[in-house]
Amino acid sequence: RTSDEHGHRISEAEGRAMVIAINKWDLVQEDQRPRIRAEILDRVRRKFSNVKYCPVVFISAKQGHNIATLMNNVMVLYKRWNARVPTSRLNTFLREFMLRWPPPWRFGSKCNVKYITQVKPRPPTFVMWSNVYGKFPWNYLQQLRNAIRDEFRLDGTPMRIVVRTTAMPKPHVRLSKSDVLKWKRMGPRQAEAVRDLNRRGLVKAKYR
Repeated sequence: RTSDEHGHRISEAEGRAMVIAINKWDLVQEDQRPRIRAEILDRVRRKFSNVKYCPVVFISAKQGHNIATLMNNVMVLYKRWNARVPTSRLNTFLREFMLRWPPPWRFGSKCNVKYITQVKPRPPTFVMWSNVYGKFPWNYLQQLRNAIRDEFRLDGTPMRIVVRTTAMPKPHVRLSKSDVLKWKRMGPRQAEAVRDLNRRGLVKAKYR
């Protein structure tokens, strides 16, 4: 594992925005630069396949070439990393997105997205409420993530989407230990419902 890959993994785990700088560009002959640039970009995209949104800047620290461009990219990414998107704009966008690309069906149920809001920046983190849990199609989430990034100009910064469910345990039903654990993991309201059982160990009707 190279130091570059290690740095990328740390950046990704901590949700940091990242600019990739390719140094010593002054050592590359002018007529060779288009070919070498394309090879380097291809190598970066393959090695860091999940950071395709990161800008790549070719610089020469010795000659000061493209240093201003590098710093401009850093400042732009810092602003996007701190961005907040109003909830009303997010949900207007979400409705239009689902009209154009309806959510798929999984295991006999249509995966509906009911609401989305941003809970924090650095990196931009969104919570999305759905009628399903633990089986929302990854490809659809990825498509939605890319669309949010394009719509709200969040290119270059990592972005997280947390899926929560509006589903609740059925009232007057006795739950197994595994069921209780499953519902606790689904969200705070579901966890409250399975902690606040009646004296017979059944789910209360108020959590319907």
